[in-house]
Amino acid sequence: MVDTNVVQWKPDAYWPAHSHVGVQVHALSTGFDTGDEVVGVASISEHTFTVSVNGEVLRTMPASMGKPLAQRQSVITPRCPKSALS
Repeated sequence: MVDTNVVQWKPDAYWPAHSHVGVQVHALSTGFDTGDEVVGVASISEHTFTVSVNGEVLRTMPASMGKPLAQRQSVITPRCPKSALS
């Protein structure tokens, strides 16, 4: 529940790394600083997940991205009324 003492907002875009964000509501003001830019990118075609901080790739890891479509199995089970189970 939100009351008259709470302010909620969602920015339109990500703030740049290492920048100051000022917030003012009526006569009250405050602010904060953003930290490093941390980005994670998953590549389905290459089956990798790459983590970068401030534009520098720190690590590229293998990622399964699930089973290939040809290896997936579907299980179909018949439905029966509860009375048939007793």
